[in-house]
Amino acid sequence: MLNKAMKNRLKNNGILFIEDEPLSLHTSIKIGGICPVLAFPKNEDELVLAIKLAKEYYGGYHIIGKGTNVLFKDEKISIPVISLKNSFRSLEKDELNPCLLEVGAGVPLSRLLNYAIRNNFEGCEFVYGIPGTVGGAVKMNAGSKESVMERIVESVDIITADGIKLNIAKDKLIFSYRNLDISGMDKNYFIIAIKILLNPSSSQKIFENIELFKKRKLSQPLRERSLGCIFKNPGEDCFAGKIIDEMGFKGVSSGGAYISKKHANFIVNKGNARASDILKLIEIIQETALVQKNIELKTEIKII
Repeated sequence: MLNKAMKNRLKNNGILFIEDEPLSLHTSIKIGGICPVLAFPKNEDELVLAIKLAKEYYGGYHIIGKGTNVLFKDEKISIPVISLKNSFRSLEKDELNPCLLEVGAGVPLSRLLNYAIRNNFEGCEFVYGIPGTVGGAVKMNAGSKESVMERIVESVDIITADGIKLNIAKDKLIFSYRNLDISGMDKNYFIIAIKILLNPSSSQKIFENIELFKKRKLSQPLRERSLGCIFKNPGEDCFAGKIIDEMGFKGVSSGGAYISKKHANFIVNKGNARASDILKLIEIIQETALVQKNIELKTEIKII
């Protein structure tokens, strides 16, 4: 149940929210327990206030974008969840350099790619078929073997856990495989905007590049309920999906969840899966990989 004082302050400040909301309605895999309040701040000021209220009345909070790589457990979530999926959605060219885009963290990757295509900008074709937002993609350095977000990001605007807005230049951004750290800062920050540098190109070359990723995505269950790739690749030429396939896990199920027959690094919700079903499959895969192949598979998704 939502704290009455917090409820009143959210209302009085015009912050949209839903009480006792099932998070299964807000994640791509359609799984998750009920949270006391799901808040939808529309701008920086509302985000800072929502964070402040959540810390004041509940001692913490979770922040999500489109919920494409987060698994909420089945139990009731004890603290508020703040959703950025309807905010920070601006996408504009820089006044001095038209190839430099100022992109809100809530912009869907598909919209960024479509914008680049319309303007003959090359460099972000690798986001084809990747769900989620630009902010989330930057935070996890999303990409493929051809390219990653690190290569196109010039700077980010963040809000710290204390509500301070900072602009972080490229030389302070420490990208690694499926991760972003900021020099001299802990993980308690939120990306609200990104500057992305692309290159002028021709529509023919851009569509040729996209065709490569289109063909690759045919081997993934993009139309089914999933969280994308579950595990990180343990090495540069060592692919989690191949390892799981070799161990014979394609099609293996637990409750309402099963390991995709199309791509073994995807776990699919057949319609009635619980988080516990997903977690059981993850545990079985990890234990088997360790025993059979002496490989530690680490999850790429966030589990809450």
